[in-house]
Amino acid sequence: MYNLRLYYSNLKRNEHSYGKWDMVYGPDGMEKTQTDRNPDNYKYKSNLFHHTIYEMRHIYGDVLYQMFRRRHRLYDNFGLYVVPTSLVSLFLLSSNHLFFMSSFCFSFFASIARVLSKTEEPKLDEVWMFDTLLNHEILKNHLKKDSFYVIDFNMEYENDSSNPLFPEYQTDLAKFFNTDNNCTVGFMKLGDLETGSIVHVNFRTMPYSANHYFYADPYLVYDMSAEINSKGNVEKVQIVDPKEVLSSKRPFVPLY
Repeated sequence: MYNLRLYYSNLKRNEHSYGKWDMVYGPDGMEKTQTDRNPDNYKYKSNLFHHTIYEMRHIYGDVLYQMFRRRHRLYDNFGLYVVPTSLVSLFLLSSNHLFFMSSFCFSFFASIARVLSKTEEPKLDEVWMFDTLLNHEILKNHLKKDSFYVIDFNMEYENDSSNPLFPEYQTDLAKFFNTDNNCTVGFMKLGDLETGSIVHVNFRTMPYSANHYFYADPYLVYDMSAEINSKGNVEKVQIVDPKEVLSSKRPFVPLY
C-alpha cells in the first residue's frame, strides 16, 4: 500500500545512477543528467547475469526481508518442534513407500505456505478505508474525494496474545499454534488540499471467520478512531466502536 517498508533496499531509491546490478545501463555506467542531442549515441548494453540478480533482489529480496523481520511469529511450539520433526521423519521414510514420499512433499510445501502466511506484510482494504472515511458524517467535511492525499501509513502485528479483549488466544491450544493473536495495530495520516485539514486515523484489526474454519477477513477492523486537526482545532471521532463489533463477532483462531 503506502508502506515503504515493503522495499528492503531503500538505499538506492533516490540515487540517479545505474549500478552494476541494474539490468540496463549506459556505456559509461551512469545515467545522463542532460539530454543527449547526438542521435548516434544511443548504445546501451544488457547483461543477462546482472539482469537475473537484479530481478531476484527486487522480487525475492522483499519476501526474505519480511520473513526475517517477523521470524518471531514462527517460534510457536508447532513451528519449532512438530513441523521440523515431521519433515525429517517423513524424509527418512520417503524411500520406503510412495505414501511417505507424498506425505513429505505435501508437508514440505505446506510448511513453506505457513512461513509465508505468518510473515507476510499485513494488508488493509484500502477501498473500504477510503469509502468509510469519505462517507463519515464528520470526516466528509474535512476530506474531499478529489483533494485528499495520504501522508503516512503503518500497520504491524501485535507483539503477543495478552490483549484482554481476546481470551480465545490465551488458551494452551491457541498458544501452541500462535505466538500472538494475529491482530494488528496501525495508523493512516491523511491531508486535504481543499480544506487544509490533517486527519490521523488509528485502527486495530482482528482475524475473522464466518464459519470458524478459515479466514473470512484476516484483517477485520474492529476499532477505528480519527483525530482531526482543522486549522488548529483538534477533534476526536470514533468511527468503528469495538464494543459494537465484538458483541457480534469474535476472532478466528488458526490451529495450523
